[in-house]
This record gives sequence, C-alpha cells and structure tokens, in this order.
Amino acid sequence: MFNFDWLNDVSLSGARILLILTFLSSLIFALLMKKSYIFKDAKNQRRWRDFRYWILILVIVQILLYSYF
Repeated sequence: MFNFDWLNDVSLSGARILLILTFLSSLIFALLMKKSYIFKDAKNQRRWRDFRYWILILVIVQILLYSYF
C-alpha cells in the first residue's frame, strides 16, 4: 500500500539531520505557547507542571541519543 522506496536514497546522516530538525521544530512550537494557555483552568500552576520544561528535557535527550547512535 505504501511505497517507501525513495527512502533508500536518503543517507544516514541526512535522515539524522531531518529527525533532529523535527525534534527542534516541535520544541520551538512548544516553547512559543503562552503560559496562560498551558495552565488554562489549572488550580496548581507550579513550575514543574509546565510541560515546556519537560519537552525541553525530552528533546535534549532525544537529540543526544540520535546524534550519538
């Protein structure tokens, strides 16, 4: 049904760069969200509940893993 033969022509470093750019774009999207939207109707607005910090940590870990392996 799906034909992914075109992926055979993509080099490993090119795929790595594309994946890291995807992670960075999702990080930028998350960091640009307003705090009022993130904590909308939340009673507890502590700093550790802000998912932007969690996304930052996860994206850094993923980028380190994909750049190393």
